[in-house]
Amino acid sequence: MKIYSVSNPLSDASIFASSSEGAETALRRAELLVNGKNQTVSGVKTWHISVRTSPTRSLDFRHEYVLAFHEAQDYQADFWSLKTGTPLDAKNLTKAELEHGRKELYVQGYKWEVPVRTFFSTPFTANEWHNFGIYLDYDSNKIQIYYSKANLSLEAVTPLISTNLSGKAPTTLGETHFGLQKKPTGTNITQYLYEGVQEKGINEGLILGGIWQEDSKMNGCISL
Repeated sequence: MKIYSVSNPLSDASIFASSSEGAETALRRAELLVNGKNQTVSGVKTWHISVRTSPTRSLDFRHEYVLAFHEAQDYQADFWSLKTGTPLDAKNLTKAELEHGRKELYVQGYKWEVPVRTFFSTPFTANEWHNFGIYLDYDSNKIQIYYSKANLSLEAVTPLISTNLSGKAPTTLGETHFGLQKKPTGTNITQYLYEGVQEKGINEGLILGGIWQEDSKMNGCISL
């Protein structure tokens, strides 16, 4: 499966109206979904994702952004996610982080694990490609992260890691999202869909250079 896209820019109007939870008034999102494709969230697969900053629509790194994630079928869990910015629950931020946020990319695991594990992180340097290979063995519940910059070949930056990739019925399968999901800022937030602060005048974007998936059943992540 191959998808080539530039994410839609985020604006004040980027509010998703969920059929089950209503308008997500404190969240801003513009995403591409791969749904109804069970074969993309089962077996042994590798997602390839390349991202870079937008020269005209800067992100506000004081916020947490989700750039890609696999959402459970019942919408109540994320099995893995690629993020940037300052985590909503970050503690003991430095003065620089409070003023400018954290400019790094990081891959996290199962949403309900305590604590949520960060498998890999790297500075999100501007104006260059950051390339990821997310190897997902749904049969054995294992993940491995590959990474490179610019036009360099991918290299494994983690070992194979045991994690929860499939949950328990009925939360198995689900769908994969790509784009921008911007969480609010604030303290003591328990429902970030509806609580917290989003500044007015949002005009933000992210460049996605290519998204595609390969079957890695036989030879692992073979496209480096």
